[in-house]
Amino acid sequence: TARAALARYPWAAVLQVAITDRAGRVWLHQDTQNSKRSSLWAGNLLGPDDPVEVVTTTVDTLIPTMLRYPDWIKVDAQGAEGGIVAGATRTLDEGRATWCVELWEPGLQAAGSDSETVLRAFQSRGYRPFTPERFASGVPSHWLDVFSAAAREKGHSSSDFLFTPPPQDGMT
Repeated sequence: TARAALARYPWAAVLQVAITDRAGRVWLHQDTQNSKRSSLWAGNLLGPDDPVEVVTTTVDTLIPTMLRYPDWIKVDAQGAEGGIVAGATRTLDEGRATWCVELWEPGLQAAGSDSETVLRAFQSRGYRPFTPERFASGVPSHWLDVFSAAAREKGHSSSDFLFTPPPQDGMT
């Protein structure tokens, strides 16, 4: 499991929390044919669902409760990425964490968002976007061109992006 794999890294934590743009309660739709798939939108699942009501919070509410400010935030939320980013304005403005975000356009649209809105939330705050391939070589990619090209590829359903925080005072 992820928790067992992370045991070697005592500073890492996997949090099972429902995060969106506001605190409250929502229905989480769990795919009955694949226990690893769930979404806030039933239409984002491939199989029949078994909804369960869950409590939600925001990134901005969760982070102050943590023992340590995160260096890395991973978001793979089956279309809820737009809401997660909308609930992280203070965290994004602080610009301290690197984010890894999977963008799946059909899921985002089902949730009332789109990839361009999510990408612009990072870009407008000075975050530098990379695809994992480009991140490894240290060469930045133009985020919208990369996403558009990936979205046009036959059978390609999502794109992963790394967003590095803007340089802090005097750092490049």
